[in-house]
Amino acid sequence: MTLRTWSWIITGAFALVATLAGCERAERVGESSPRSAPSSPESDDRGEDERYDLKLANSDLRVGEETTTALRIRAGEGLKPNREFPAWSLELESPDGVRLDSTSWNRDDFTLESRRATVDLPIEATRAGDIQLQGHATFSVCNDQTCHVLRDEPVTLSLTARPADDETT
Repeated sequence: MTLRTWSWIITGAFALVATLAGCERAERVGESSPRSAPSSPESDDRGEDERYDLKLANSDLRVGEETTTALRIRAGEGLKPNREFPAWSLELESPDGVRLDSTSWNRDDFTLESRRATVDLPIEATRAGDIQLQGHATFSVCNDQTCHVLRDEPVTLSLTARPADDETT
């Protein structure tokens, strides 16, 4: 082989190594390590995640009354929901005291807006008191420089169910 051929082979090898290293770095940046964020308006001991905030539109229920509340995932400062991410999902466990029409939601169930994603949760309390729904969510928030893919993020949603004859608001 000529010197010119060897030069092309070595240049190609370096380009391949550089490309693979760049892909590995991009994956590390895009696949952010999972961190928990409080799901209710009150903060908890897990700390806050600056990439997103989870809140229920309404956390007050009345026993025996089916209602729909919305889970809102608000993107952090300078971020927005990733409309191109296909794997948006939410899985919740249905604890005693609550009846959920579904425990699983996918990309088609989410409404993506400029700063937040919303999914409706049809729910009915079957007993009075404080109730916690737990599960996990997969979603993505981005800006022009990076995307954070959050896989199986822990979700804890705090609700309060009042007796059916309770007239307080």
